[in-house]
Amino acid sequence: LAIITFGLDADGELLVFDYAGGLYRLIPNPVPDTSAEFPKLLSETGLFQGKTETSTKTLQGRDPEAGVYEYQLNQPQSHDWATDATYYIAIPGTESIRLHNQHDRWEYPTGTVLVKTLSGFSSSIQPDPVETQILHFDGREWHPYSYLWNSDRSDADLVSAEGTKIVFTLRRYIRDGVVIDKDLKLNVHSRSECSACHTPQAGNTLGFNLPNLNREDQLEEFTRLGVFNQEVRKNLAKIRMASSKDDVLELRARSYLAVNCAHCHRRNGRGAAHIEFPFKLPQESTRSINATPTQGTFGIANAKIIAPGDPHRSVLYYRMATAGRGRMPHIGSQEVDPEGLKLIANWIRSLDKNFAPDNSQAKESQQLFAAILKGEDASETRAEILSSTIKTLAIAEQISEHDPYEDRKKIATYFAASSPQHLRGLFERFLPLEERQQTLGTSVNANAILAQEGDIEEGKRLFHLAEGIACRNCHQIGETGKEVGPNLSKIGGQRTRAEILASILDPSRKIDPKFVTRTIATSQGLVLSGVIIRETGEDVTLKDSAGKTHVVARSDIEEMITQPRSLMPDLLVKEFTSQELVDLLDYLTSLK
Repeated sequence: LAIITFGLDADGELLVFDYAGGLYRLIPNPVPDTSAEFPKLLSETGLFQGKTETSTKTLQGRDPEAGVYEYQLNQPQSHDWATDATYYIAIPGTESIRLHNQHDRWEYPTGTVLVKTLSGFSSSIQPDPVETQILHFDGREWHPYSYLWNSDRSDADLVSAEGTKIVFTLRRYIRDGVVIDKDLKLNVHSRSECSACHTPQAGNTLGFNLPNLNREDQLEEFTRLGVFNQEVRKNLAKIRMASSKDDVLELRARSYLAVNCAHCHRRNGRGAAHIEFPFKLPQESTRSINATPTQGTFGIANAKIIAPGDPHRSVLYYRMATAGRGRMPHIGSQEVDPEGLKLIANWIRSLDKNFAPDNSQAKESQQLFAAILKGEDASETRAEILSSTIKTLAIAEQISEHDPYEDRKKIATYFAASSPQHLRGLFERFLPLEERQQTLGTSVNANAILAQEGDIEEGKRLFHLAEGIACRNCHQIGETGKEVGPNLSKIGGQRTRAEILASILDPSRKIDPKFVTRTIATSQGLVLSGVIIRETGEDVTLKDSAGKTHVVARSDIEEMITQPRSLMPDLLVKEFTSQELVDLLDYLTSLK
C-alpha cells in the first residue's frame, strides 16, 4: 500500500488509507509464528545430508537430500571475489514446478528453495565455501537468507536480517602468474537489500529462468526428474542465453546485461533510467543505443547511454568501469568485473562497423607508464588526461592491460591521487581496498552523520556543480536541476535536519502524496512511470524521471498502478564520503 494516513473506526480499530484508493483494516494473522524454529545452521535446513567424517569440510563434500537437485547456468551473475558458485533447487515432496507455456513465469510449490554457494581461494588449493544464499518460497512470497561458513568449513551460520560485513583474505591469481593475498571486505547483504532485486517484476528467482537454464540436456533432465511438470515447448526451448563457449558477441553481451542489470532495468523495475535489458527484448527496444542519459553524464562530452563504436563515450561503460561515484550495479557487487567490462567494450565497438581502433594511443600510453614507473614528472600529461572523462576512461583501459600487478597498482595510484571525485573510482578499482577512499557504502549510521558538522559552501558546490551527483536530476534549487521530485529551494524551513537525512537514506519511507510513483499502461502498449502533475476528466499528465511530460487520454489508459517505492532510487549516497554527505545535508538544511 501507498499509505497516506491512518484513522480509527467507531470501535477504535485502526484504519489504513491507501493513496490509490481504499480503506484497510488489520485482522489477526492465522499463520503461527514459527521463526524460533527456523534453522540457524545450514546443516539443519534439510538441504544436505547430515555430517559424517567425510562430509563436513566443504559443501561439495555433502550429498544433497532427495528432492534437491544441482543445476548449471549459462550466464552466472558477476560475483566479485568468488571463483566458484554452485546452485541447487529443492522441491518438496513429489510436487513439481508448473510450467505455463505462454510465458516463463512458473508456479512453484510451497516450500521450494533455491540455493547458491559462493566459494573463493583462501588457504587451500580448492575453493572454500564462504557464503550460502537461500531463497525460500512460502506459497506467497520469496524470502532471502544468508549463511556464513565457519573457519573450518564444517557448517554455516544464519546471518541476521540486518546482514553483516566480514574481512575475507582471498588468494587472487593475477594473469601474469603472481599470487597475492587480498583482504576483501565481504558485504553479506541484509534481507531487505536482497529483496530489492528479487522482485515480482523481475520474476523473483532471477537467474533461475528458461533462457539461463537452457543448456545441453538440462531442461529435458528437469522434466525427467519431475522438477518440471511437463516438457518445455520446442519454440520456447530455442531461447538460450550465451555460455562461456559461445562466440557470438552480441548474444554474450545481451546475456551479461540481462543477468547483471535487467532485474532493475526493466519495465516497472527499480532503475531510474528508462533503459530495459530483459533478455527476450529486441536490442532496438532496450532504449539504450544512442539514447541520451537522464541520470548524469559524468563529464562525458556528447554522452550516450551506449554510443555505438565508442565505449568511452558510453555512460553504461563508465558506470561498469568505476569503483566509485555512479557505479552500477548499486547492490550485489563491489568490484569492477574486468572480463565483463572487456566484453561490453568489445560489443559497443562492434555496433559501429566503421570503427577503427587507435593503435597509436596504446603506444603513447605505454611510454607514459614507463615514465611514471621511472619516477619522472608526468604531471602535465596527467592533468591533460584528467581534464576529460573520455581520455580518463581510455587511460584506465590501458592500465587494465598493463602487467605486472605491482606496476599497474603504482600507475593507478599516480592518477588517483590527483583525480576529481567522479574520476577517482576509475583508478581505485586497481588498488587494494585499504588504499581506496573510504565511502559510506550500503549501510549508513544516521546518528554518526547527524553528530558531524558540515561545510555549507562545499555542500552547495556538490549539489550545483559536482559531476556524478544525482540529486539535481530530479530536484531543483533555484535555477539548478529538474523539478521531477519536490523543489528543495526552501527544504530547510519545511523539514528538520534529521528528517532531511532520513529522506535521503530511505526515500520510500515517507512519500509526499503529490510525488507517489504511478505506472500507466495504455491500450497502445505504452508503459509510463512517473508522478502525476495534472488530472482532468479527459486526460492525465505524467512527468517521468527524465523530466519529460506525457499527456495520456483517459480512454487510452488500460491500467494505472500506484507503486510502493519512491521514484528516487535507494543508495544514492553509497559512493559519498561521510564528510560529503554532511556537507550536502547542512547545505539543504540552510535553505529556509
